[in-house]
Amino acid sequence: MAKCQRCNKFMLSASKSGYCRDCEVLNAQEKIAKEAKEVEEERLRIVEEARKVEEEKRHLQEERSRIVEKAKWVEEESSRIMEERRKLVEEKQRLSDEQQRIAKEKEALKAEKQQRIAADREAALQFIKNADYSKALPLLQASADAGDAIALNELGECSFYGRGVQKDYDRAFECFRRSAELGNADGQNNLGACYHWGYGTDADPEAALRWIQKAVDQGNAAAMTSLGGLYKEGCAVRQSDKTAFEWFKRAAELGDMHGQYNTGTYLFLGRNIDRDASAAAKWLRLAAEQGHPNAAFNLGVQYMLGDGVTKDIEESVKWLRIAQKKGHPQAGRMLEKAEAELRTAPLKTAERVLVSSFETRLAGVTYRNEGANTENRQQIIRDLLGKGLLRPGQELELRPEPSNRADPQAVAVYAPDGRQLGFLPKDKAHEIFAKLSASGGYSCIVTGVNGGGIGISYGVSVRIEEYRTKTAALPTVRIPANTMYPHVLTLKQMFADFFPKFQATVRRDEDAWKVMSRVTDLNHVCGKTDDPVNLKRAGDYVGACTLYFDWILYRKAVTLGWAAGIFKTLAVAGDIADAVRFGIEWCQHYEQSSDENINLHLNNVLALLCGTQEMTFPEYLKQISGNPNYTIDMEKTDLYTDEYLKGLKQHLLAQRS
Repeated sequence: MAKCQRCNKFMLSASKSGYCRDCEVLNAQEKIAKEAKEVEEERLRIVEEARKVEEEKRHLQEERSRIVEKAKWVEEESSRIMEERRKLVEEKQRLSDEQQRIAKEKEALKAEKQQRIAADREAALQFIKNADYSKALPLLQASADAGDAIALNELGECSFYGRGVQKDYDRAFECFRRSAELGNADGQNNLGACYHWGYGTDADPEAALRWIQKAVDQGNAAAMTSLGGLYKEGCAVRQSDKTAFEWFKRAAELGDMHGQYNTGTYLFLGRNIDRDASAAAKWLRLAAEQGHPNAAFNLGVQYMLGDGVTKDIEESVKWLRIAQKKGHPQAGRMLEKAEAELRTAPLKTAERVLVSSFETRLAGVTYRNEGANTENRQQIIRDLLGKGLLRPGQELELRPEPSNRADPQAVAVYAPDGRQLGFLPKDKAHEIFAKLSASGGYSCIVTGVNGGGIGISYGVSVRIEEYRTKTAALPTVRIPANTMYPHVLTLKQMFADFFPKFQATVRRDEDAWKVMSRVTDLNHVCGKTDDPVNLKRAGDYVGACTLYFDWILYRKAVTLGWAAGIFKTLAVAGDIADAVRFGIEWCQHYEQSSDENINLHLNNVLALLCGTQEMTFPEYLKQISGNPNYTIDMEKTDLYTDEYLKGLKQHLLAQRS
């Protein structure tokens, strides 16, 4: 029998579950009760869950309402912020527009101020150009006080050079310093020069280099010349002629006249570079055309010597005159020599035949010169060697000295620049003195210079050549007929109108030229700017005569020079007959029919024309008269009565037909 697993009672029959009936019922009841409990618990859990869900739903509803409210507030706040932002943007734009307006007004005021300063500065510069410093300086000062760098530099230059004010290097230095600190390249270069030379401050080579380099960095040509000068001298840099020449040439290529002059000088002297006299003449001409006196002088000497250029005495005279006007100290002496050579040009340009020659050494080269210039001749030789004016082949000048107290037959030797080097030895001088005084048919050529070492004097060896002139066959001279060019007709009418108009008022007055001798002075009072000689050379014959007439009108007087200028202009214009006719009429009116003066004017006019054909006036008369033996005494007062001259006058006047 089996036992019940719950009550341990014996069961009559075995059960599959292992329980008795009563226990099975109890088990079923317990199971039902348990399940009912679980169901109840589940129901309660579901109810609680439903409550929680409801509560969560309510919470969510509240949260939704809160979110909706928040969203509404955010939207309202966003709208408010957008409105404020719009207002801020509008305010910002208004402020920006106002700022731009104020900036434009400031810019306009600044531009107006700058224009006013620039106008004052330009007006001041124009006054300076006309040397009217009383008007220039107040304008410059006003512009400088306003901080204008260019005006500061110009004001500094006025103080430095004493233009309109007393020289004041301290004030000039201060102006240059302010201009340089404002970035003006010219001011920086001038400040560097002050530091270099110690003007207005202590000399400071390093500061000079620093400021000049600043100006060079801006491309300032004058500063490049200054930098070249530092390298030339070895100031604050290592001395280098090659580097100096490179900077001079860069400045020259940019148009700086001092750079052009230094470039030409380096090329002419061959100072540690290859010598090139032709290139030197090119750069010296550019500098001279800008008014550099030393360049004009050196160029004139080159043309006189034919060194690097074709020898041209007229061109030499032109540049030496410019140098003299610019105040070059040696230009006057050289100009005298050039003009003397120009007067004898037909003789010198004729073919020369060598007769004899000898070599010797100059005497007296260790003494000082006498007179106003007591320069030591050894120093002169050293200086000429440095300038390349005492090379082998250089021609020197021989001057007889009959008034020499030590030796009345002395022959002095002069350098190309007019300074005395010494004398020919006494025996040689006596051999050639008579011929030299009479005809001058000798030349003196340098063959060598020796000595010059420590304690050793210079010596100059020369070759003396005697020559004679081989006269070439004279060309046939054709008096041009009246060509009736338009300018000739205009000149005729001008002179025809002018001559009667001024017969009663114009007087002969040699002092007119003395009172106002400079062309610039005459032009200033007449309101002109040209030179009649230049106008004539340019082919403006009417303009040349007009300017002469303006001068005569202003002075109410005429000089022989002005009259001759008109005659020569007519002649060069191609109307020889009228030139001579007007010459005679002018002289008859103003010289009371002086035969001497009439013929002197005829000589001037015709000699000018014949000179262009390498003929003298007497030779011209010989050919026009057909008499090869014709002789004429230019000093005779009755020259006009000579039958040949009368015939010449008739012949010339006949050309008018």
